[in-house]
Amino acid sequence: DIITRLKNLPEVENATIVNTVLGGDRFNSLPLATENNDSIINWFPLIYLYKNSDFFNAYDIQGAEGYPSVAELMSKSFGENDIIITESMNRELWDGQPGLKGKYLLHFRDASDSVDTLRCNVVGVVKDFHVNSFMRTTMNVIYPLDFEDADLQLPPNIVVRLKEGVDADQFAADKLEELCDMLRVGNIYVKSVDSQDSFISKTEAIRGVTSYYNLNIFVAVLFLVNLILGVVGCVWLQTGKRVKEVGVLRSYGAVRGNITGMLIGESVVMATVAVIIGCFAYLQYALRDGLSNGVINNNNYLQQQSWVTNFGEHFAIISAIVYALIIICVIVGTYFPARHVSRIEPVDALRDE
Repeated sequence: DIITRLKNLPEVENATIVNTVLGGDRFNSLPLATENNDSIINWFPLIYLYKNSDFFNAYDIQGAEGYPSVAELMSKSFGENDIIITESMNRELWDGQPGLKGKYLLHFRDASDSVDTLRCNVVGVVKDFHVNSFMRTTMNVIYPLDFEDADLQLPPNIVVRLKEGVDADQFAADKLEELCDMLRVGNIYVKSVDSQDSFISKTEAIRGVTSYYNLNIFVAVLFLVNLILGVVGCVWLQTGKRVKEVGVLRSYGAVRGNITGMLIGESVVMATVAVIIGCFAYLQYALRDGLSNGVINNNNYLQQQSWVTNFGEHFAIISAIVYALIIICVIVGTYFPARHVSRIEPVDALRDE
């Protein structure tokens, strides 16, 4: 069959048919609750896994330490409501408690006029992975299901893991015609071949991630350029009024580097004071309006704990980055007018005295 033919290619490490392609735009979410808190339903990204596929090895996803290996999981006879979860989800819901005993989730599913409660048993834990590049969470649910003939009605997706050192883009370009001819089976044929990087780029473009990222970069660069120009203008105006002071310093033996360093140091001190005042003002605003309580999640997705969701860490890191950028802009903006005024000869600076 197609999978066997792919695996026989010298450049291929592994291949498998998949329902969900990691990095793509097509995935579902599953509403689940823990037994001890069934009133709070959280949504988790859901990946369907064909039971007889080699999904984990194709994506090089390993079993978590202390839990069944990938080989053991794929040889297991899965029950109807068995699920596999990631390490971060296990850590978030059960504090990383070892073992699988007693670990299950409740799935509330509408069934006509009633609510059907399904008990999903956790039968394995694998190491973290991202469903796609624009979702921060790695708390994923993997749901094994049987491959049925109906799955062939839509173009099936095949993931190929290449051997180390093989360029994916080059392989996709060079092997396209060969793959189309070699992998044709009846009415099934290869429609397109993409590398994972190219696939992710296309997905990000479709979802608007690329344009949003480019817009943010453009706005940030525009802001920093205007900040530097503003600093240059202000410092140039101030240094123009301090020509006589510079002349006196030069007449007493101050070298150009000392004067340039002095002016840059003054600007850095003023910028530091301004950043401290600004950060303090924002902190009061954040505490007053409840921003310090963290990210508000309107979609009921369980927030994965990180520096982004922790207000203290987020505030400290972002403040440090902002301070560093402002200081860089102030140094660059101050250097040119400071260098210019430091080159004035004492005689010219004190001519009118």
